[in-house]
Amino acid sequence: MKTRGIHHITAIASDPQKNIDFYAEVLGLRFIKQTVNFDDPTTYHFYYADRIGTPGTVLTFFPWPGAKRGQRGTGQATAIGFSIPKSSLGFWLERFITLNIKHQGPKTRFGEKYLEFEDPDGLPLELVGTSENSKTDPWGTNDIPVTHAIRAFHSTTLWEEDSHRTAEFIQIHLGYELVGSEENLSRYRSAKGEPGANLDIRHAPGFWRGTMGAGIIHHIAFRAPTDEVQLAAREEIEESGTRVTPQIDRKYFHSIYFREPGNVLFEIATDGPGFTIDESVDELGKSLQLPAPYKSRREEIEKSLLPIHLPGEASAHSSNEDFGFAHRWIPRQNASRTLLLLHGTGGDENAMIPLGQVLDPTASILSPRGQVSENGMARYFRRFAPGVLDEEDLKNRAAQLEEFLQKTSLQYSFDLDSVVAVGYSNGANFAAGLLFLYPDLIKTAILLRPMIPFEPKAMPDLSKTRILISAGDDDPAVPREQPERLFQIFSKAGADAAIHWTETGHEISEAELAFIKNWLNGPGQ
Repeated sequence: MKTRGIHHITAIASDPQKNIDFYAEVLGLRFIKQTVNFDDPTTYHFYYADRIGTPGTVLTFFPWPGAKRGQRGTGQATAIGFSIPKSSLGFWLERFITLNIKHQGPKTRFGEKYLEFEDPDGLPLELVGTSENSKTDPWGTNDIPVTHAIRAFHSTTLWEEDSHRTAEFIQIHLGYELVGSEENLSRYRSAKGEPGANLDIRHAPGFWRGTMGAGIIHHIAFRAPTDEVQLAAREEIEESGTRVTPQIDRKYFHSIYFREPGNVLFEIATDGPGFTIDESVDELGKSLQLPAPYKSRREEIEKSLLPIHLPGEASAHSSNEDFGFAHRWIPRQNASRTLLLLHGTGGDENAMIPLGQVLDPTASILSPRGQVSENGMARYFRRFAPGVLDEEDLKNRAAQLEEFLQKTSLQYSFDLDSVVAVGYSNGANFAAGLLFLYPDLIKTAILLRPMIPFEPKAMPDLSKTRILISAGDDDPAVPREQPERLFQIFSKAGADAAIHWTETGHEISEAELAFIKNWLNGPGQ
């Protein structure tokens, strides 16, 4: 198959609103589609492109609120180049200076001048001045005239441990040809004059492997004009010994996926049906579009997504930062409980979700990430040393979490009385502190491997609170007297408290989860 160049590129972002603000407002791409991830409908899938979504202009993102940045390395596509008219480099240079966008250049590569910069998540981007007709329909904004607007993709760059195998693969199976080399960078081209025709490969033997996260490209999709061309390419690639998925209907195009020899995820996507299958050209991107399997769950899905405001709109919603904590919200229809999941040191807003889904698959989930960083690891409050907690910081952070719960209960329409706090390690200590400081806030709590956050000066009234402490007999991090003393405090405060000892260390066992699940659904629930 001789591909017609890049169809689309998909990358990972963190904050969805910052992503929109940068790509639609700063770079002036048209926001043509807001939908959700086919595999996770609680995650947005954003599409940016030219006016009509021409293949070769389409950049898409999965925004994961609060996601940690990935690490660029081999086995990844690491940079995206956009083409602009040669005469527009000065316009963009002035724009970046005015908007305080950090940049480098103009530089020169393969005889073309370009500017280097990054998006809010650190994804490397380039604006490359070219004289080629892009065959696209550029989108202008109030402050970016069509004459200076981004035309299409110019190129993307792969970092490879063994570039020779990747080069051979794209030449044989995707129809690319070598057109130039500079030091350890080689440029390959598929169809001159088509948008996104260039593929650059950097030979980087011995460099570390890349890791996925915010600011990292997820995959590169190449163009196939029809299903027939795509399926013929699939057969050819599969016969070479490469594993290829069956054709998958992505609503706006049909896709097959495979990994090239260097492990970069490739896709071949058809040009059709296109982005006007569910919205007119004038209405592109203005409303949330759902894949057919999720249409019956619209209300639930909309509640799970952070509110956004569209390009050009005044913000009428709160951003992720306005809640105070990066977090995940996973609603369930007719849920009788909301699990407040609080991770241990080094966790994040995703870490406790599998455990929560085991404890109660029917519950909604609210999972905030700790705001404190200790050697790059998230925590809910500071400590002076292992086992020596910063009481004042805990109290300040607990006040912020109390406010977070008040705000999110209104935003996501859940009853605070339905909240079950489930904390592990640092998260359990934080939950215990929350019970001491705000005794009316949480009615049920499960504390896994807790320590005493502090000795309360005045005994709180926990007579309406049900608490389970689950502790490990051989826990090297939590001395036995800590959970025992915490149990005594809770009991003295009037709580319906229980302590469960398990024959493990600091880790959680399946048998323990079964016990906790029975306790959660037992008398007093």
